[in-house]
Amino acid sequence: MVSVRNGLPVAQEVRRVEPQRVETLKELERENSYLKKPVAELGQADPSGRPAAKTLKPARNRELLFELREDYWISERGACRLLVLHRSVSRYKPRKKDDRAQGMRLEGLAYSRLRCGYRRLTVCCSAKAGL
Repeated sequence: MVSVRNGLPVAQEVRRVEPQRVETLKELERENSYLKKPVAELGQADPSGRPAAKTLKPARNRELLFELREDYWISERGACRLLVLHRSVSRYKPRKKDDRAQGMRLEGLAYSRLRCGYRRLTVCCSAKAGL
């Protein structure tokens, strides 16, 4: 392949590049690699179209909000805006369910009705409980 500028083969022209020009090209490549990373992250997570995995769980988001508010003395709205979260994330109070009683009822039904699946057993269990 012959270069358009001076008619030399491309390999010979590449060998004649000044060191300063090589440094600037390497610098541009490094900068370009930094710019390409965020663009790649904006694309689809999976070729099949499934969304990307969540970055943080809601409990961790609440912890970060609390830390931001304590360390930097900013408002709830400001912290939520900074972390790009809805304010309801910070106000949510998780409640633990106590399903031990229902689990024991399901076990008892499962031993007495061996041929029933979990769906039918759940319906029977909720019918007996009067729910």
